Amino acid sequence: MKNRDYKNFASGTILHIYNRGNNREKIFFDEKDYKAFLFRTGLVLGIEQEVLQKENLTSVPYSRIRINAKENLFKLHAFCLMPNHFHLLIEQIGDIPISKFLNYAQVMPCM
Repeated sequence: MKNRDYKNFASGTILHIYNRGNNREKIFFDEKDYKAFLFRTGLVLGIEQEVLQKENLTSVPYSRIRINAKENLFKLHAFCLMPNHFHLLIEQIGDIPISKFLNYAQVMPCM
C-alpha cells in the first residue's frame, strides 16, 4: 500500500469541515470548552498565544470573520460552534493538506 490518505487536497480549495458528538451528545459542555476550541484553532492558524488570550475571539462561540494563518497555509472564512457539533469553512492556501490542520488542532496545548 502506498499512501493511505485517499483524499486529494488542493491549494485554493475551501472545505466545510464539521464534526458532531457521538449519538448527538454534547462536545461543548460550557464556555471553557468553546474557548479552548477557538484557542487551539487560533494557534494552528498562527495567531500568537498572547494575542489569543487578550482577544474577544476566544470568548464568542460564533463569528463572521476571516483569519489568515501567519504562514499563509490556511484561511478560516467562518465558523459556528454548537453544543453538539461545529462547522468550519477553511481554505487551504499552501501545499500542506487541510488534514494536517486538523491533526495540529488536536495536539495543541490548551490555554
